[in-house]
Parts: sequence; C-alpha cells; structure tokens
Amino acid sequence: MQIDNSKPLIITGNSLGGSIATLFTLSLLEKFKISTTKHPLCITFGSPLIGDEGLQEAISNYPAWNSCFLHVVSDHDPVPRVLINGYKPFGTFLICLELGSSCFEDPQTILELLMAAYLGSPGNLDPNKVFESYGTFVEHLNRKKLCKDTTYHESLIDWTTLPLQARIITKLAAIGLVRSQKQNVVSSLTEDSCFWAHVEEALISCKLLSSGESSDEEKDSAKKKLIEFEKYVFDSMKNYAISSEIFLPRSSFMKGWGEYREIMRTSYSSSLSNLLKNDNNYETYANGSLEFPLNFV
Repeated sequence: MQIDNSKPLIITGNSLGGSIATLFTLSLLEKFKISTTKHPLCITFGSPLIGDEGLQEAISNYPAWNSCFLHVVSDHDPVPRVLINGYKPFGTFLICLELGSSCFEDPQTILELLMAAYLGSPGNLDPNKVFESYGTFVEHLNRKKLCKDTTYHESLIDWTTLPLQARIITKLAAIGLVRSQKQNVVSSLTEDSCFWAHVEEALISCKLLSSGESSDEEKDSAKKKLIEFEKYVFDSMKNYAISSEIFLPRSSFMKGWGEYREIMRTSYSSSLSNLLKNDNNYETYANGSLEFPLNFV
C-alpha cells in the first residue's frame, strides 16, 4: 500500500464509524515513516473514546501522531460521553456549543468537559438531528471564530444561555480557562498542527549531526535545518503560538533540545538557547509575561 504525497489523506467517520476511522489511521501511522510520507488526518464526529491509559501513553511516544486526530464533539451528542470511565482521550478535541467552538489537547481537561456536558445533557435526543448539527457546523465553519483553550473571556459569555452551555462555561472558569491567551498559556493549543513533525525532523538532524558516519555535507545541511528550527520555535514562542506543555521535562521537545545542546556545546549561544537556559522562563512563558528579544540572533 502506498500513499500519494501530492494529495492530502483524510479519514473521517461519525459515531462508531469515527472509532473505526481512528483505528484505521493508527494502523497507517504505524506502517509509514514520517520522513518519507505525509501524515494522514483523521476527523471524527461524535465518536466515543476508544483507548485506555496504555494506548494514550503509547501515542505520546510519537508526538506527531497526536496532531493527526481531530475529534469534533457537539454539546447535544451523548455518544462521546458513553465510554468515560477507564478510557482516555488523545488528539485534539473541538467541542462545539451554540456560543462557539473551543479546541482542547489536555486529556484531563477534555474528560472534565465531557463529563460536565454529559451530566447536563438532555435526554431522548433525536440521533438524526444530532448528526445534522455536525453538517451545519462544517457548513458554517469558515464563518465562525474558533476559540482556543484560553481565548474565552468573561466579557464574551452570555449568562442567559441554556443551562447546559452555562454549565460548561462555568466548568471552563473552574479549571482556569476563562482567561485571555497571553495571560495563561499553560494548556493552550499549539497553533501549528505540524509542530511535532518539525520536532521529529529536528531530532533526525541531531542524529545526523552527531553521527560519525555522516558526511560533512550532511552535517552542514543538518546544522542549517536545526538553526531554522530554532528560529521557528523562537518566533512561535514570541507569538504565544505553542503550548507551554512542550517545556515539560519528559516532552520530546525538551529531550531533543538536550541532545542538541550537547552537540552544540555550552559555548553555543542564540536567542532561543539563552531563553531556555533559564528554567524560570518556562513558568514566565506559561503566565504570558516572558520578555523576548526583538529579533532572533
């Protein structure tokens, strides 16, 4: 089986069909290498959770995989809440309300929001109407403003909304998401869905640079790519476009940065390396108050 790199591969499904689409996408990701093949994109609508903590941990070992899954969930759809106990989410969840739509990546936040919606979900919903609501959402998606994890603001909340919507908004406030993006980026969504793919490519360049079997030309090319990656990360941080979760000690980014720092040695200095040398900057970035140099050097 071969994937045509000239065309995007999108796998989609609704309800249980979405679960099948997710499993099929996982099988494709397992078979094809990131360096030679474009990743597929799996979009599900109203699908139940399919994996436990073990599957979630396995996927976390391949950060780029997480960006391949977008799960769309309506606040009127009971199916995504059926398998809550013992199941763990992965990928990005786009939770749709009449007020707007918000994206979430943090598994615990997703579970809490699904539970909040499930507890207040009206009974005896017509499955056909729920399915049609997804079609309406897709049709008008380009005219709706999608709010990221932390872009909800209290001034935007209509407290006269339906009880379920108010309950979810209250839940957002309770877990600290009713803030502006720059005020708190602890759980914010990384804007570039290819970020982790760039991280894995940087790790490959690190290996080429440190390998005794690489030619001088390969090492020069790898070094240029790593400097370009540094600038990409620096610019993304400056715009608060990446989640502070990338700075967790066990994240692929920090592991790769450690390897890169060893290769470049302590004498190496750049705008990004100077920022990351200070551990206090991670928390300052998460709080949205980190001061950046004007330009990448």
